[in-house]
Amino acid sequence: MKRIVYTNDFLFHGQESSNLAFHEEWYSLFQIPIQVGTGAMLEKITDCKNGQGEVFSRSKFYALSGISGMAPRHFAYEFNAINNDSWEYFKSFFERGTFFIGAELGSDLRKWMTDAGYVYVNFWYHPYKLLDDIFFLVASNDPKIYGKLLTFRIPYEKLRFYSRYYATQTAFRGLLDSIPIKDNCCLFIGQTFRDKSVQCGSRFLTIVDFREKVAELAKEFSKIYYIPHPCAEPNPVIDDFIRKNSFIELLEGIPTYHLLSSPKVAKVVSLSSSVVYEAGTFGKQAEYLYKPLFDIDGAFSLDAFASIYEHYFAPSFWRSIFGAAPTEDENNFQDVLMDVGLGKVRHLVDAPWGFKHLGRLEQIEESIRQLQSQTTKACGFVDKIKTSWPYKLYSCFKAGCRRGNSI
Repeated sequence: MKRIVYTNDFLFHGQESSNLAFHEEWYSLFQIPIQVGTGAMLEKITDCKNGQGEVFSRSKFYALSGISGMAPRHFAYEFNAINNDSWEYFKSFFERGTFFIGAELGSDLRKWMTDAGYVYVNFWYHPYKLLDDIFFLVASNDPKIYGKLLTFRIPYEKLRFYSRYYATQTAFRGLLDSIPIKDNCCLFIGQTFRDKSVQCGSRFLTIVDFREKVAELAKEFSKIYYIPHPCAEPNPVIDDFIRKNSFIELLEGIPTYHLLSSPKVAKVVSLSSSVVYEAGTFGKQAEYLYKPLFDIDGAFSLDAFASIYEHYFAPSFWRSIFGAAPTEDENNFQDVLMDVGLGKVRHLVDAPWGFKHLGRLEQIEESIRQLQSQTTKACGFVDKIKTSWPYKLYSCFKAGCRRGNSI
């Protein structure tokens, strides 16, 4: 069996074990089904050593190309600035033919690995978030393996059905009645300002880079509503663009899935947001103004990913991918090892995204978070009051009254 190594996209992110950077949780969950299905152990790139006993270092990798000051996350690197010394350093850890389990390997690293003779299976959270659990897009640079992946893909019709279910639920509960939007409107879905999918060279694109296209859309639809990403920092350039153009309006505080459920929304656009893909399952016109990050369920290419739900937790999945003979243990483990229908992955990483407005348990958890936040703020306000001079004066007065004294 070939050597199997787990890695993130170390060009873009550091290798610290944190959500949305290294995805330590993926490594942990894949270990057992891979071992049972193939008999091989999954190594982690942060534990791998070369012949000199060195542990692979992202800092040294970049330093060999004279690159310093790389950000721990969302590093806008220049791929052409990475020289052969850095790549030879990488090769000193991993012989040609090493099989990689990738966590969100970007296009630059995917292409280089392919040219260098490495094979990978690359995982990415699927843009569709409304099934009973979050699930993955899975890709490979080996066309035979990608063909196997497609045999596990979930039907697109199932995604449409779930969208219809939640749209019906939202309308039935009257949650669409008070949304302040016009008929035949268009949503522009904003993104974080350091999203890899909008990286263009050493900078990140925004709506302002597509002002002409937005102006054309304004002629077709009654209003364009800009929906900022909930994690995006304030951006004065975008704020100024919206303020100066009457055809576009900032819309905040309304769950995106409620908007997608509204018959008033005719079209959804974005630079590359996954919401555009989801909008299609709600029956909306959908358009990427820059480019989608993935070719979902398409013909083989380095950008093609298969929509796969839960099978990666089955030993038989990995045996199929690696073409391994059945292990003795696997005869007892043909089925998925984890019931994802209970939302276990979603709760493991505490990432409900917009599903917190739809799922029963997620709505309860969100309500609890809000109550905790309000309680914390209230306690902080009380603490501030207790340290203020009027409260101290009141306390002295109250203490004097208890002793029967006057002040």
